[in-house]
Amino acid sequence: MGIEQTKSHEQDLVKYRCYDCMEEFIVGQRTVKITKTLRCPFCGQTNHLNAISWCEGEDLEELELGCFGIGYVEDEQGNRVVDKLKALERALFMEKDRLTEERKKELYDYYVCEGKEFYRIEDFKWASSKL
Repeated sequence: MGIEQTKSHEQDLVKYRCYDCMEEFIVGQRTVKITKTLRCPFCGQTNHLNAISWCEGEDLEELELGCFGIGYVEDEQGNRVVDKLKALERALFMEKDRLTEERKKELYDYYVCEGKEFYRIEDFKWASSKL
């Protein structure tokens, strides 16, 4: 069963300041909504974070972030999906410490040559554990 249509979305961006270490970081708004606990990437603090700035909609489009933008892709039912090259990239990363040339080929054949353009995140997680 293939995924017929997908739609790409750029996440609105939120800039946070951590009042423990006084560092700032940017997170996609969707990520904030689905994350149980937002954590400062610098010191690990979860309690003293404050949204100090955000960029959304037309303002975000004007920035033209290109590959620096934070985005996601959904299928026609609204399920998050990942394209086959990102699926392969993740598999290679997860196995980087024990990766052989034969295993690289197996992963390439599975993710790229199987014929799917996108993998639903749920299917992708299941498939990754079965390889």
